[in-house]
Amino acid sequence: MMKCPQCEKVYLDKVLYCLNDGTPLIADDDEQETVWKQNYPPPPHLSVACSVCGVENQASAKFCQRCGAVFTDPVKNFETLQNAYSFTGTGPAFAAQPVTTSVSNTNKNLMIAILAVLSLILVAIILFMASGRGIFVKPDADQKIQVSNTNNNSNSDNGNVELVQTNKNKPKSNKPTSDDEDSDVIPPSYPSSLPNGKEKVFTGYSNVPLTLYLTRNGSSLTGTAKTPGDFDYLDGTIDTDGNFSLKGNNQGNGVSGFWRGRISSNGSIKGVWTANNGRRVSFSAN
Repeated sequence: MMKCPQCEKVYLDKVLYCLNDGTPLIADDDEQETVWKQNYPPPPHLSVACSVCGVENQASAKFCQRCGAVFTDPVKNFETLQNAYSFTGTGPAFAAQPVTTSVSNTNKNLMIAILAVLSLILVAIILFMASGRGIFVKPDADQKIQVSNTNNNSNSDNGNVELVQTNKNKPKSNKPTSDDEDSDVIPPSYPSSLPNGKEKVFTGYSNVPLTLYLTRNGSSLTGTAKTPGDFDYLDGTIDTDGNFSLKGNNQGNGVSGFWRGRISSNGSIKGVWTANNGRRVSFSAN
């Protein structure tokens, strides 16, 4: 046993300094009540490690039991543990139990009120949609909305909405319309050998072997022209007779010339490539 000569508290042999005042302990063989009753070290959650020697100490200790180092704020250390745990008993052997928290009645009532309001709003929306008044049907251009009036016609239903066809057997107007307005307008006819939106490959010859990859989208014509060791990106237009004019961008480095010609209905192409310097080379492909 070790005894503090200052406060006369008795400790186990392994404690070298008083935990209360830091005084070095002296041997004491008298049999008496000791500060530490248990034979095991304090649980980790009830201890504080010394920053000097690393030995675990009681959370409430003011000095290290091994080296006598001063704990700067033992009260704060112990209060921190008390806030994290609820304790039963006294002394370093008492058990620690986690503190359970509960939601206050005010918060519970507020949450219940919010859920109730949201539920009422949802029910009101469902009932409104089920009544049919939340759905609006836009009539076609050939129809008008006729609303029955109970004041003028006692036999009509209250609030009924009836769609009445207004243009049955109505002669067509001679007013000119655009392509979007008149479905009877025949779309322009392009060469059948170049379908819309699908790439078509044409192979032929200019002054060197030539391969053309062309895709038509309406009057727009795009693609590439490849020759051995070189190619042009093509971009231009085509008319309904198959006449086209394409700008050639050489490997993306700038316009090098123009490809002009005609695609016939049998899929053959004839034309002329004109360079920026005026050089002209005829080409053909199928």
